[in-house]
Amino acid sequence: MGGAELEGIKIYAPQEINKQSGIVLVMCHDFFNVKKELEERKIDVYYKYDIYYIIEELFKRQMNFRYEKIECYDIPFMEWKVSLEKYTQEIEKVYKLLQDEASKKCLTARLELLKTGDYVDFYLNCPVVDADSKTYFAPELWASPLGGILVDCGGYIGDSALDFIECTNGDFQEVISFEPNKSNYMKYLQNVKDNRCIVYPYGVGMSGISTMNGEGEGAYIRQTEEVYDSIRVISLDDFLKEKPISIIKMDIEGSELSALKGAETLIKKYRPKLAICLYHKPNDIFEIPLYLKSLELGYTFRIRQHCFHKDKFDIRDTILYAEILGNE
Repeated sequence: MGGAELEGIKIYAPQEINKQSGIVLVMCHDFFNVKKELEERKIDVYYKYDIYYIIEELFKRQMNFRYEKIECYDIPFMEWKVSLEKYTQEIEKVYKLLQDEASKKCLTARLELLKTGDYVDFYLNCPVVDADSKTYFAPELWASPLGGILVDCGGYIGDSALDFIECTNGDFQEVISFEPNKSNYMKYLQNVKDNRCIVYPYGVGMSGISTMNGEGEGAYIRQTEEVYDSIRVISLDDFLKEKPISIIKMDIEGSELSALKGAETLIKKYRPKLAICLYHKPNDIFEIPLYLKSLELGYTFRIRQHCFHKDKFDIRDTILYAEILGNE
């Protein structure tokens, strides 16, 4: 397809690209073959879902570019250019709940990103936690020490469990993880050797049977009539019952609010620390904090933006940290 144009932008065939071409963004149906061909020729290639990394690279290299031309409409974990005007009152309530200016700046930047899809403004205006800090468990994220029992919803390959072990210096009681994706579950078993950590191959929500869409990082649960692998979805209230949990972490690709509702009894009884992802669905940014506030347990709320990959800015990993001060 080399030589053609799309909206005035020239389209290059792989063989036309060389090391002097600069940053190469591949957006095509035959991505993996094109990527392989270019990488064999020692040319750096960025996947279309990693478009936010390109922006960071462009800033690093101080290159002139028209970021208005860079858009991505099919990122699976984010719906772009969402109208939030009808939720003004809810958003104002969340803003007033937040405990510090960094949280308020994160909220404002995330809302602007949702409305405009402008990665660059988000990059410039959102305060970011040091990439060396452990997402969810770094001591500076909490008013009181971590320990006790961690409920790890979205165990992935064991990275959160390992971070928790490190951040507590091994002084904890138990880690209970849930990871419904088969390949992730097996890697978790390979990676986490501490016998105080256990992982279940279940999804977390309001309980029932659902389906798993995708493999690896970002695989998510959905209700559908199409044929995928069926998985068991449990509620924490039913599964853990009287377990005196200390902290709940949730990164479950949009099922966070449902899972919190399925843990309401546990949360009311044990009042655990909460580290909850807010970026999978547009409304999560206000619905999750307001739901937790509605429980009237005295939670304080902070929002932090993390760097998902060291040395690379990331629009994901916007995390809500909720804690009841003095509840140790």
